[in-house]
Amino acid sequence: MEMLRIATILGSDIAFNRSMRFVLIFTLLMLTAESVSAVRYLTEEAAKEIAFPDAESFVKRKKAATNAQREQIGSRLSHKRVPRFFEYYEAIQNGRTLGFVVFGNVIGKHQPIDYMVALSPQQKVKSVEILVYREAHGNQIKRENFRRQFLKKSVEDPLRLHREIKNISGATLSCRSIITAVREVLAFSDTLLPRTEKTDVSTADRSEKVLAIEKLGNIHYRKRARLLMGTLLEIQVFSSDSIEADRAITQAFNETARIENELLSSYVPTSEISRFNQMAGLQSVTPSPELYFLLNLSHSIHRDTNGMFDISVGPLINLWKQSERSGHLPSTEKREELMKRIGMNSVEILENKSLRFKKEGMQLNFGGIGKGYALDKAAEVLRRHGIKSALLNFGGQYLAMDPPPKQDGWQILIRDPQFPDQLMASVSIANEAIATSADNQRGYFIDGKRYSHIINPKTGKPVQGNLSATVISNTATTVDAWSTALFATHAGLSMQWAESHHLDAYLLDDKRRVHSGNSSRFMSVFLP
Repeated sequence: MEMLRIATILGSDIAFNRSMRFVLIFTLLMLTAESVSAVRYLTEEAAKEIAFPDAESFVKRKKAATNAQREQIGSRLSHKRVPRFFEYYEAIQNGRTLGFVVFGNVIGKHQPIDYMVALSPQQKVKSVEILVYREAHGNQIKRENFRRQFLKKSVEDPLRLHREIKNISGATLSCRSIITAVREVLAFSDTLLPRTEKTDVSTADRSEKVLAIEKLGNIHYRKRARLLMGTLLEIQVFSSDSIEADRAITQAFNETARIENELLSSYVPTSEISRFNQMAGLQSVTPSPELYFLLNLSHSIHRDTNGMFDISVGPLINLWKQSERSGHLPSTEKREELMKRIGMNSVEILENKSLRFKKEGMQLNFGGIGKGYALDKAAEVLRRHGIKSALLNFGGQYLAMDPPPKQDGWQILIRDPQFPDQLMASVSIANEAIATSADNQRGYFIDGKRYSHIINPKTGKPVQGNLSATVISNTATTVDAWSTALFATHAGLSMQWAESHHLDAYLLDDKRRVHSGNSSRFMSVFLP
């Protein structure tokens, strides 16, 4: 059976035509020639939610092409042989088609790239997402400024490299591969799928999704998600007032966006932390109460962790990002030079609550605590709107308010960092937060090897030795920072810190040994 591979399912039996067999054999040979460290940026479920946040369901469908249709598709793609089957998901809301989602993979330089292409009902590109990238170079194609060049393109657009699609990422082979993938999706969809000339589905709020609506007596359930701080923030609430619940969730999303854009994002030049980093090396600066709070808390955890939690590692984070782009490890000399700019003890808090850097070239980065703070602030918004029962999930970091009706808590499932499709533990929480720092989260790919995204402030290198660290405590800000610190520290010391600060925590080291101190919250840990 000839098939264009759409859904990426490990272990599935798919028959290939001769050209596809050649690609598979070539890929297997290359896999033996060099090690592969795949990084997953998005799951298929998350990608579908980003593409169609208003969809109530995604129905998987499969279309068979006639010989005439295959010939038509082949003429558009200059292929001699065209797969017979085309698989896709139809995004549906209230019985109406919002569009289509296609998953597939294409060979980059040597290794497959897993991707998603979403189409409008008019067969125009709505979004392109990179799900998994497996090579040391070229992963810049995941950047939005490359992917958004495909938006609103149709089968009539030629999609030529350096013309309609500019190689702004610097990854020529990967760019060509994604262009080829989008062309193929458009050719198949235009030939096999129905085309709607217009749609009455509102797109005014594409970034939010009503994932489910239930009514439990006089209690309404709402669950919505929005892409913020580079990941999905999902909010579930139970409320007697459905209109107020929707208003509360929207305001919670807006508050998170404010924290990202106005306060903590180092990518936004007008944010307070960007301006602080620019000015504090030149003169004293008076931070806002919010930034002052985070600085004081970061100072406190820095002291309690013997310097292992350190928000002054900004220069080192920039160094490793530059190294990933160049494809070469940073030199020892450069790393040691930047280490001289690191240290929270060099962030001086003056009597008038102003601050200044004692060292030139210092930069603060709140990546290890910022999402937790945003969760706490979002929960405050919900409470002001009268919401008591809610669960907020920020890319796998949770804050739980009162439990759902007739339940004792919110059940949180923790996935195995090495095998994300497998569960490792479950825990019930209410009016507390839980965060996991794991070795499978983001990271740097340099010279064929993957490095953790968390930098050890003592060495200037990505941390090694642990696979994940999970912490439960009263606030999301606290667990965000402490999970980062424990992940960067060896098991014995990290468990001592957890016990002395009354944290429920466990750590999985790189030998897959579980360390949980005196905590009994994680008795359900089940490892293969």
